[in-house]
Amino acid sequence: MRGLLLFAALGAGACATYEPMPIPPGMLEMEGAVEEAPAAHGYLGLEVVPNESDSLENLQIQPGLRVTRVAPGSPAERAGIRPSDILLQFDGIRTDDRERLESLLLAAQQPRRVLLQVQRGTRVLEVEADVEVREGGGPGRTLYHVDRARVRAAFRNGAGGAYPEVAYLAEDSPLAAAGVAVGDLVLAFQGYDPGSAAELVRRIAVELEPGERGVLRVQQAGGAVADLEFHAWEPERVLTGFEVWPLVDWEQDLEQDRVRFVIGDFFLFSLFKRVRYGAEADYSILSIIQWHTGEARLERTGEVSAGAARAEHGAEAAP
Repeated sequence: MRGLLLFAALGAGACATYEPMPIPPGMLEMEGAVEEAPAAHGYLGLEVVPNESDSLENLQIQPGLRVTRVAPGSPAERAGIRPSDILLQFDGIRTDDRERLESLLLAAQQPRRVLLQVQRGTRVLEVEADVEVREGGGPGRTLYHVDRARVRAAFRNGAGGAYPEVAYLAEDSPLAAAGVAVGDLVLAFQGYDPGSAAELVRRIAVELEPGERGVLRVQQAGGAVADLEFHAWEPERVLTGFEVWPLVDWEQDLEQDRVRFVIGDFFLFSLFKRVRYGAEADYSILSIIQWHTGEARLERTGEVSAGAARAEHGAEAAP
């Protein structure tokens, strides 16, 4: 019984914390990278915003994009689309976030007819629209969308603009361990359409906690489709403090490289105390006997004596 009580006391005095989360090499450079828009891109003549609920009691993002403006004489106007319509699909691809619609239009390098699904009030309509191609690059767009906390990976909008593509996997990425490869297209996340690369990264951050199970449906390089299960990356836990007062007290600061260890802490004095800062340490016994240890280093001043200079450069001066 005494052993159990002692064990419980020891456990109550310990605390654990996460170690600092390192950024995988190469991932930092990918954040914020921007690519130029292609010289030619598709044009519908729509201005859209996320489809937010009109209810003040239930603010949420609903499927589709709300049309705020239709350009006069544009393909969208000729197709009969009006402001306040909700654009649900572009040629069978869901348009729940603006970046996906932008990617679909950027991928349109030739004029073509597409089928748009539009919600107007309580009705859902299907209309055909002729996508025009316009010359002249627009503003650049974000090239990669990075998640370094859950899946340790970067995504970009794939060719065609329909689905995100895996652009980078860190060595410790749980996706790599599950069999996901760079170049795979993400067809679904947790059983649902992933949206654009930006939307996929947002959903990963919102829907996954460290260590939680996730499922990606990917289309691999050969065309095969697979559902791959993974567990979100979880940083290692490191013990940083342990105390059973007044017997023992230990703590460490990983960022400051500092360790404090005390035996018999009786406020005014301690039986033994050691505090280390990097390579230097202070010791104390009964708070009376104290000494300090450090790292021996060779130091040179800015002035060098003539004899030292001759000794150092003698070999060069010798004939």
